[in-house]
Amino acid sequence: MRLKRTTVSLAALLTVAWLAGCADYTTTGVPSGEEASNEAVKVEQGHPLEATSWVLTESSVISADVASLGITADFAAEQMSGQAPVNTYFTDYTTEGTTIEFGEIGSTRMAGEPALMTAETAYFEALGTVSSFELTPEKLTLKSADAPVLGFVPSDQAGSSSDVEGTIEEGQDINDFAGTLVGMSVDDAEAATTEAGFEFRVVSVDGEERPVTMDYRPDRVNVAVEDDKVVRVTVG
Repeated sequence: MRLKRTTVSLAALLTVAWLAGCADYTTTGVPSGEEASNEAVKVEQGHPLEATSWVLTESSVISADVASLGITADFAAEQMSGQAPVNTYFTDYTTEGTTIEFGEIGSTRMAGEPALMTAETAYFEALGTVSSFELTPEKLTLKSADAPVLGFVPSDQAGSSSDVEGTIEEGQDINDFAGTLVGMSVDDAEAATTEAGFEFRVVSVDGEERPVTMDYRPDRVNVAVEDDKVVRVTVG
């Protein structure tokens, strides 16, 4: 009788030990308790900048009128690309918490006006100094040694048809003009471009490239469109 009672007690202890070993997991295999909470935070954090698009409106290192330069930044999971004052560019990036580091920057090799090329160089150099970021729904701030160097607003909040009303003048520089189109609807952007005397062309829609000719035209504005709004602009 004593042996039977001992056997039952041992079985109970083994069952308790097995349950304790499994306590960190639910029947679905998802961590529970504190570990589940930590896992949820990790999943939520992911890539906080992924699938966001921005337009540069402030800078402590670029002397030109930043908002008129048409500089954009579009983030994928681990890569950022966009339009600089003259060339399109791309770079890898990594984040951890609020720290961020950009890799080597690649870009097209088009030449532009000296002032625009100077602004472009300053922008690329500024990205190389960035070490942290601050993100809100209304603004992305890139910082170097905790000092803001580049400030962006969401692309869908930058520019509107009213922004270019009354600014179109004969002989207006196409690079200055093109930057005002970012954030506008396709119809408004095309109307403004035609009124300014430039050619308008849509080169991609919602991430899908359109077949276009490879000829270069200095009076042509090429736009990338997402959700019926202009998100990137190039000239040529």
